[in-house]
Amino acid sequence: MTRILHISDLHLVSSEMRYVKDAVKELVMAAPDLTIATGDLCYGEEGEFMHVRHFLDSIPGKKLVVPGNTDKLGTFYRWFGERPSITDVKTSETTLETDEYDFIGTTTLSTGTYWLLEKKNGDGPATENTTLKKWREKISDPMKLFDAILGDVNTPVVLPDVLAVGFDTEKTPERVETAYIAKCGERKIYLAHMNDGALHDSDISTIEDAIRDAPGRLNIVAVHHPLALPLWSTYTGYFSEGEERLEELAGLGVHIVLAGHKHIPGGCIVPPRDGGSDPMYHLSGGTLFSPDIKDPYKENSYNIIDLEGKSVSISHVEIGTQPRRFGGFDLR
Repeated sequence: MTRILHISDLHLVSSEMRYVKDAVKELVMAAPDLTIATGDLCYGEEGEFMHVRHFLDSIPGKKLVVPGNTDKLGTFYRWFGERPSITDVKTSETTLETDEYDFIGTTTLSTGTYWLLEKKNGDGPATENTTLKKWREKISDPMKLFDAILGDVNTPVVLPDVLAVGFDTEKTPERVETAYIAKCGERKIYLAHMNDGALHDSDISTIEDAIRDAPGRLNIVAVHHPLALPLWSTYTGYFSEGEERLEELAGLGVHIVLAGHKHIPGGCIVPPRDGGSDPMYHLSGGTLFSPDIKDPYKENSYNIIDLEGKSVSISHVEIGTQPRRFGGFDLR
């Protein structure tokens, strides 16, 4: 049997290390062949990445680790200091091409955190005449630390019966969905969802190549931002073009998509589009250590995927309790 642990949203800082010992004992006892961590491991500081590395090294088996928004946006925020003042905020849902807009900073409302975007050559000068993508290319130090300490997210893990491919979805989407329109002085500003996440076309090609090069396995894609959430969830705006990407992944032969971000355990199944293909599960993880646990769950948690022959079993585990089977399927 091959066992895979799915952990997510550790939010691990040195002051919280006292919470780790009991969880480590439990994860070690699970004896995984592979542990997949789907982001928000810490807050982007070198010492925190070292704590995460020490934690992961204490768990047996191979590791696949992908970043989340908190793993690098702490440094991103510090570039801007005082956030621009905005007024006259009104609801406005539209889709923008990010390379056609200047990025002028971020803001936080009661409904979340947003990019502030202004049409290029719009009324009045932008504080920086540059796109969101160019700004984020400048602020790359957190990912350099991530790669150096935790490993290159772009390297697939191949076991005799499992292929796992990870992606950094906390990157500039080619298109963003706006939530509001507002004013910054006399300038018209768009507020776009900041943490939607994105898979680019090049990522889809990478998955296709990996499956072709390592056929006949349980195919897993690991991301931070969920492409879907359990039906009972009231959260929205979680991924750029999530439904379309799910269909693409299912068509490529992906069996399981693992995600985190919202601290909402659970998942959904994408039915096969024809009689000859396998189903695909989208599985979201809860938070392993953060106190921000979403109802109706009361404890920190993780997921277990067991593969025995062609049979796949998926379980959810609240720390200190027995695994509760979530679902499963047989590979064709």
